[in-house]
Amino acid sequence: AAGAAVLVAALTIRVLITMRSPVGNTYETIAFIACMGVICALVAELFSKKGIVLAAGLILGALSCQMGIMYESSQAVDHMDPLVAILRSNFLLSTHVITIVLGYAAGLLAAVLSHVYLLASPLRLVGRKTEQSLDRMAYGILCFSLVFTLVGTVFGGIWGNESWGRFWGWDPKENGALMIVLWQLTVLHARKAGWLSPWLLHFSNVLGGVIIAFAWWGVNMLGVGLHSYGFTSGRDALDIFYWSEAVLCVLFIILHYRALRQAEMR
Repeated sequence: AAGAAVLVAALTIRVLITMRSPVGNTYETIAFIACMGVICALVAELFSKKGIVLAAGLILGALSCQMGIMYESSQAVDHMDPLVAILRSNFLLSTHVITIVLGYAAGLLAAVLSHVYLLASPLRLVGRKTEQSLDRMAYGILCFSLVFTLVGTVFGGIWGNESWGRFWGWDPKENGALMIVLWQLTVLHARKAGWLSPWLLHFSNVLGGVIIAFAWWGVNMLGVGLHSYGFTSGRDALDIFYWSEAVLCVLFIILHYRALRQAEMR
């Protein structure tokens, strides 16, 4: 709570100085995701009271803050710079960017929770009731993420229509947002239909976190599209994240099938 309060104060100060929403560039979205991720975890903790979602929020907040520090030091520029022309719409900047980045934050929080489940459940580090609680929390947070990602994408289309004369143009950034929406819709519908076991739900959340990272950072490095104002360096760090997640996914699969075999032997 103290960490979230510091982040809220810092973002408020940026708003007062710049007189705009605190999500005008890539650096600010990192700080916003750190703040919103921790706040989402605090709210979810009021319902779960297990401490796990709170720990997940702390992990997400700490990693995001460290990411912001590394990004700022690598860029070595002032990140309180004026907005580029296309972003100079306080209303659309506040609605589109804030809602979609809030969706990113919730989706990443769900992914962190699912990492905890996929590691702890096969090793019997948590009880059955805790596993069920993690299922409900991951599902609920994923629903929350979908709502804000979808609404943010629609607002982005409205902004695109005002700025470029078309609602949708298959721009890489637009496609990245669509990937998140379609993935989350697929996961939630499959879970509701009973096609996904709890393990598959959490594994899908981990893959969803990778998709969010691609939509948030990866498409910025393709070198094409109308969202050229958001292009950044940092390909190596993103590749490390991708490979780390790939290794973890292999580990989760091994642990899962090992747990299944042990259950069969009993």
